[in-house]
Amino acid sequence: MFTKGMQHVDKLNTSLKGERECFPAYVVALCEKHKIHSWHASRIERTLRKHCMGKLYSELTDKQIDFIEQQKIFFVGTAAETGTVNISPKGGDSLRVLDENTIAWLNHTGSGNESAAHVLRNPRMTIMFCAFEGEPLILRAYGQARVVHASDGAWSSLLDLFPPSVAARQVYVLDIEKVQSSCGMSVPYYDYQGDRQELNNWFERTGEAGIKDYWVKKNQQSIDGFDTEIVERAGLQSPKE
Repeated sequence: MFTKGMQHVDKLNTSLKGERECFPAYVVALCEKHKIHSWHASRIERTLRKHCMGKLYSELTDKQIDFIEQQKIFFVGTAAETGTVNISPKGGDSLRVLDENTIAWLNHTGSGNESAAHVLRNPRMTIMFCAFEGEPLILRAYGQARVVHASDGAWSSLLDLFPPSVAARQVYVLDIEKVQSSCGMSVPYYDYQGDRQELNNWFERTGEAGIKDYWVKKNQQSIDGFDTEIVERAGLQSPKE
């Protein structure tokens, strides 16, 4: 983060002394921690404000949409009013930006079904993206989500946005209320090597009938016991009275 010239003055072991009140506490702390001379404080503050201060937006910008479309992984956070907070990593070709205020993502069959249970009880959802290469960035989209199942009217049109899969379980649509960007300088570099094939192999072996049977056996409730409505809304049986 600091140049060699700035590192050179580490040996001076200086503190900010009289300049303490001129700069924010986080700049003072950085200078004292790294033994950086006070004359670098203004430069450090400008750099941090430029790159590390979070910014709020009412919708996605074109640049942010381009960034999202380049990502290989995203993270989804949901929670009901009580119980466990869930964060799920998602990959594959499973997310679409419909417009600057709307994101849709395809949820494939898995061992858990937390997001569905949570959204039914409390529709708030956060989707987070991180830059693992290039310029650092963390981008979060906050909003209200709805879950779309196979028996819902919008299912076919939404499903057509994604590559065909017998394991498609739900599509989530996030209506964005605000977007936040932050620096991401603490996120390490990672190289993308490819998508894992284990899940696709399991889909092929299990087949559509086996996957729906798995929904009945494993996907009807969250770990906190909240109903996911997967059986009824997938059209596997009549809705409960």
